[in-house]
Amino acid sequence: MARLSSFSAAVSAIAISVLGGLAPVTTAGTAQAADAPRTATLVGSLQNEVGCPGDWAPDCAATELTRQGDSTAYSRELDVPAGTYELKLAINKSWDESYGADGVKGGANIPLVLLGPARLTFSYDDATHKIGIAPTGLPGAATPADKALAGSSLRTPLTREQFYFLMTDRFANGSTANDQGGLTGSRLETGYDPTDKGFFHGGDLAGVTQKLDYIKSLGTTAIWLTPTFKNEPVQGTGADASAGYHGYWITDFTQIDPHLGTNAEMTSLISAAHAKGMKVFFDIRGIQLTGPSQVRSPSMVGLLWAGPGSGDGRLSWAAWGRLSSAGGRPPGRGSGPGGARRLARAPGRRASRGCASGVG
Repeated sequence: MARLSSFSAAVSAIAISVLGGLAPVTTAGTAQAADAPRTATLVGSLQNEVGCPGDWAPDCAATELTRQGDSTAYSRELDVPAGTYELKLAINKSWDESYGADGVKGGANIPLVLLGPARLTFSYDDATHKIGIAPTGLPGAATPADKALAGSSLRTPLTREQFYFLMTDRFANGSTANDQGGLTGSRLETGYDPTDKGFFHGGDLAGVTQKLDYIKSLGTTAIWLTPTFKNEPVQGTGADASAGYHGYWITDFTQIDPHLGTNAEMTSLISAAHAKGMKVFFDIRGIQLTGPSQVRSPSMVGLLWAGPGSGDGRLSWAAWGRLSSAGGRPPGRGSGPGGARRLARAPGRRASRGCASGVG
């Protein structure tokens, strides 16, 4: 673990260095014309930890960098304990001239976070005024503990899939009968307005089914659909109004949105895709539900699915579970018996911060 901690510290140092606008460790460059050699001292909240009597001391010899010959490059190795620090570079042992992030004169302090003790090389170039930080003495070969942490993804089989990602409403309109989702009235009631990018345009599951040969011809082995469950048709008023064509305003996990089709059409799509050797993945938004509809949304207790070659390939809609109104909290935040945690235990999908994908 000590070796792993050192490696973590080293990696952390590199990451913070980049974020702080640092330069790589410098090598000798062209000398800067000057009447007398300039000094470069690392100053900051780490000085006390590396041998200085106090922090932010531009005259401390323990953190003064060594000039590389007659070049503009300076460097020094220091053993720094774990901690969170800030630093910059002072010239000629005073605050009259100093450089911070991105080499800016008098610029912002550079952050440095170490998860464990590390030996670091600090560098400075007096031509660019950039400060660099790099770990030295990286650990050797990976240990068994390191290899366990860098194990294969739980979704390794999926890395072999060729995904075709599509937004159902914007892909193909296979049936104009469902364009308004069975609703009547203006676009603020139906959500349908193909002239406005914020509203439904008419694409549906029937359109996807009709285009399966085209999708397959691209080398696709798996189709990834944007969320297709029943959504709140419209939210907002006036210029802020828009429709749930994207699928993120789910009100019912047991029903396909009427704008996109029916449960039976989803079953047909999956069966047809399987017949062509393609899987169908759902994008399931476990915590992105619509206001008061949360109390009538089901707990997602697992998706039962059948892949290609497993019989008739029908999707078991009953597997989505019973409706739950436990505290009115959305699935994935501890509501009811299900939520995203149970999704993570079911095969064929992942759950991450309330987001899951199910496959049919």
